[in-house]
Amino acid sequence: MPALAKRNLFLAAGCLAGLLGSSAPALAFDVNFLGATGVAGKMTFDFTKSQSVPGEYEMAVGIFNNTPTLGGTTGVITGFAISLPPQTQTTADDTTTDGGFQFLAYNPKKSPFVEVEPGGTATADQYFDLTPYTSNANLGGVGTFDFCFVGSQNCNGAGSGNVGVKPPNGQTAVSFKIQSSLASANLVSQYFQQYIYNTQNSCSNNQPCPIATRWQSITGSLNGSTSDKVVGQTVCKNGICTGPGPAPGDAVPGPLPLFGAAAAFGYSRKLRHRISATRAQPSLES
Repeated sequence: MPALAKRNLFLAAGCLAGLLGSSAPALAFDVNFLGATGVAGKMTFDFTKSQSVPGEYEMAVGIFNNTPTLGGTTGVITGFAISLPPQTQTTADDTTTDGGFQFLAYNPKKSPFVEVEPGGTATADQYFDLTPYTSNANLGGVGTFDFCFVGSQNCNGAGSGNVGVKPPNGQTAVSFKIQSSLASANLVSQYFQQYIYNTQNSCSNNQPCPIATRWQSITGSLNGSTSDKVVGQTVCKNGICTGPGPAPGDAVPGPLPLFGAAAAFGYSRKLRHRISATRAQPSLES
C-alpha cells in the first residue's frame, strides 16, 4: 500500500476510535484538594452496583496525600467529611433529577479513619451501620456534613497528626454502601459529580458541603498555620478538570451524538474511496 494511503487509513481509524470511545465514560472521578497552607491531596470515587440488593451501590474511595514535600511543606490528612447529594438537584442542562441518596454503611478497611461522627467507632474490614444516625457533623469554619471520619478525637480536633495519611505519596482506601433510586452506577457517578460542581464553592456553617479533608501537623506552611480544612476544589474525569462553580455542559462526558457517529463513518467511507483511487494510480515509490 502506498505511504499516503497507509497514513490516511491510520488517521481515519484513530479518529473513529477516539469518537466512539467517548461514548463510554469511566465510572470513576477524582476530587483534588489544595490548601492555602501548601498541602495537597486527592480523593477518588468509583461506583459499583450491587448484584443482589436493588438500589444499593458500593462507593469505593481512595485517599491520597500529594503534598509536595520537596518544597518544604508537610502535613497529615487526619480526617475527611462528606455529604451525599440531595434528593433532587438541577443538572448541567437545567433539568431536575431525583437521585434518592442515602448512606447505609461505612467500611474503614485498613485506613486509620475508624472514628465516625456522629456515630461511634468502626471496625477494620467490617461495615459500620450508618442508618441510625441522622444529625450532621460540623467542620468548624467550613460547613456541615452528613458524616466526618477521623483517626482520633473529633472532626474539629482530628488528632495531632500521629494518625492519618502522611506524605510523601501516602494513600489509603475506604468504602461505603449507599442507596439511590438512579438505575446505574454511571448515573450515580454523574449525579454525585454534579452535586460537587454545584456546591463546592458555596460552603458555609449554615450550608451543606460536599466533601472536605482535615489536616494536622503541617510544617513549612505557606501561611503559618499548622492545621487546615480544605474543601474539594477541582473535579476531574477522563482527564478533564473543572474548578469551583456549576459544571459546564461538557464537563461530564455523554454519549456520542448520532450525527457525530454518522460523520465519523462518513469520513471513513470517503477515505476508503480515496485509498481505492490511490491504489488504481501507478505507484511513485521504488
